[in-house]
Amino acid sequence: MAKLIPSILTKDPEEIHEKIRFLEQIPELAEIQIDFADGKFVSNELAYPRDIGKLDTRLALEAHLMVQRPQDYFHDLEFLGVQTVFLHHESFHSNEQVGIALRNLRHLGFRCGLAVNPSTEIAVFDQFVDHLDEALLMGVYPGLQGQEFIAETLERVAALRKRHPNVIIEVDGGIKLFNVESIVGYGADKVNVGSGIWQTPDPKKTISEFLRLLRSTNLYESTKK
Repeated sequence: MAKLIPSILTKDPEEIHEKIRFLEQIPELAEIQIDFADGKFVSNELAYPRDIGKLDTRLALEAHLMVQRPQDYFHDLEFLGVQTVFLHHESFHSNEQVGIALRNLRHLGFRCGLAVNPSTEIAVFDQFVDHLDEALLMGVYPGLQGQEFIAETLERVAALRKRHPNVIIEVDGGIKLFNVESIVGYGADKVNVGSGIWQTPDPKKTISEFLRLLRSTNLYESTKK
């Protein structure tokens, strides 16, 4: 079964704590993602890790760094208790810099993730796959919640699955109840959902419906046809 990863995107540190407390009450959830943005890599600015304080939670924490200098955040993420860090390929000027950042993450004990925007070729994963725990494909351009899912992302998921069968693929952005089965069917191991949960009338009920759909979806069913 593919995993549901609720995403928290806000400038308010207290909202992060409140939403984590809410998500902890749902026993089927094991992981969440917190988005960080510096207002430079993307247009909006979100809470900074240093402003949040220690996060004492049973949930495994992912950090999605939508920032120009990801390496400046590593030690603050350590303090937060983050396990997995997603760097954006587009944050760096060269593949060499990407490789150095990933090695530094590994040295600090993080699980390593690499995220790419919809316009970035998935071939960039080829030289990093041996250093990655997860690959994240954006279904929208990052920074703002509520955007429409870019349909071409499905083929990108399938192509990455074929290219690297063993990599964990997470898809982030534009995921709703009506398209989550297709995204998993094309090869996603994890679906990262923000507005698809929080901008609904009953987030807890929506999460339950996402989990029901994921339980009933055969992973990679579309790619096997």
